Amino acid sequence: DVLVPAAMEQMITKHNADRIKAKIIGEAANGPTTPAADKILMDKGVIIVPDLYLNAGGVVVSYFEWLKNLSNVRFGRLNQRFDERRGLAIVEGLESAGVLKLTPKQRETIVSGASERDLAHS
Repeated sequence: DVLVPAAMEQMITKHNADRIKAKIIGEAANGPTTPAADKILMDKGVIIVPDLYLNAGGVVVSYFEWLKNLSNVRFGRLNQRFDERRGLAIVEGLESAGVLKLTPKQRETIVSGASERDLAHS
């Protein structure tokens, strides 16, 4: 069995840790297990996946959202920049290898990334 405490801090304590029958605990809440309970569970052989690991993805995403907000960059603009840089790298690589010769209009069409409207309508 797996137990995932996901609501509040310090919900698994020395008073209830001995009654837990799960073999794995995934700490989805911030600090749901007290140090005393942690010792009891470890002595019972329970595998505890710390909240630091389970919440890391959300923390990373929040960090990137924070950076995006600091620079006042809209969501679609991030994708558009990525698409433009990728398209430009491909076009330049093919042109420098002599495989491709494009007009300025063709080059712009390939290199330009998706707009927010394009993303919303896709």
